[in-house]
Amino acid sequence: MVIKTDMPTTDLFDPHRDPSRIHLADGAMGTCLINKGFDPASCLVNLNLTHARLIQQTHREYVNAGAEIIYTHTFGANPVFLKRFGLENLLGEINKRAVENARLAVGDNILLAGNLAGMNPSPTTGAKPEDYAQHYFDQASLMAGEGVDLVVVETITNFIDLRAALVGCQAALGNKTPWVVSVVPRQNGALLDNTAVTEWVPEIKAGGASGAGLNCFCEMRAVCSVVSALDALAPFPLFVKPNAGIPHKTDNRWVYPVTEKEFCNEIQKLLGLPITVVGGCCGTDPHYIKELAALLTSGS
Repeated sequence: MVIKTDMPTTDLFDPHRDPSRIHLADGAMGTCLINKGFDPASCLVNLNLTHARLIQQTHREYVNAGAEIIYTHTFGANPVFLKRFGLENLLGEINKRAVENARLAVGDNILLAGNLAGMNPSPTTGAKPEDYAQHYFDQASLMAGEGVDLVVVETITNFIDLRAALVGCQAALGNKTPWVVSVVPRQNGALLDNTAVTEWVPEIKAGGASGAGLNCFCEMRAVCSVVSALDALAPFPLFVKPNAGIPHKTDNRWVYPVTEKEFCNEIQKLLGLPITVVGGCCGTDPHYIKELAALLTSGS
């Protein structure tokens, strides 16, 4: 496996791309900020405004570790999340500053992914996709307007949210900016609301997304089965960003049990599969990405 830097976005989504080439994305931003002393219950995306230099520094740490795709610090910078803190009026400012922070930190030779969080409306409340599609449209439009190279929606757990993300992003981005929808699968590949892999994979493809992804609480067994299903049902670029294991709470703090080397050992099991991008989600930091960069460049 080879890490390739300074590549156009089309390298990720070209159907004729070298399937042996896996690109390296960054790891968690929230984990880094919490490790630097910020309250996990606070509005971490607001740090784009109040602690811009720290956000830029963290992005640079990931680039120095070997990441060639950096996600903007906008996971949760949507109206649903910001409203909890009375900050919904800062939606545009936070998203625009986040893109600016990332671009200032990493320059033009690193791909910049506008990061959107799943809003995960509860089916039991009677929520409908159209209730949330506008939120995805608004944030994705902001990202595209600020010139990100691609947009990635992460941590989708149910079908209602999946449909909302697809409708909103398709309307905002269409074929102008590549976009990926990443889900949290069970071991059998189903979403957490039990939407089968044979249902959600074709839905992503039909919805116009440029690629699919798996992130957060996705165990390697689930990843392997879902990748195989994706390749059979709708082969297209796949982004994989797992957590550093399933966390447990110690002294009022969430601890992720998988070390950097253990994480890479798990990722190594995936390297023969048709994966386009790997990186890390919750619990990972630049140390994990540095180990992962070494694994990919070693050709293991």
